[in-house]
Amino acid sequence: MPLTLYVYFKLDETEPALIGSLADLTVAMQEDLAGSATCTRQALLRRRDDALTWMEIYEGIVDAEQFRSALAEARSRYGLDRFGLIRHEEWFQPL
Repeated sequence: MPLTLYVYFKLDETEPALIGSLADLTVAMQEDLAGSATCTRQALLRRRDDALTWMEIYEGIVDAEQFRSALAEARSRYGLDRFGLIRHEEWFQPL
């Protein structure tokens, strides 16, 4: 049964110069993860009424632990941990 992971976080409004860099790195990381067959689809969104709240979406995950490991490794490789964001994960599965 494929899973979907939603990861949301709030950006620090005091560092607007980093927003473009964070977006570029996150999209590159997501494309890399999709290419590794750990998920079938991904997206990066921001909240409509709060541009500082972002969400990463990963769909079609078959093995949650394998994907979590791949995501952690990719975040490190792309330097995303340096932004110090508190990330919240929500896992969903089909009914």
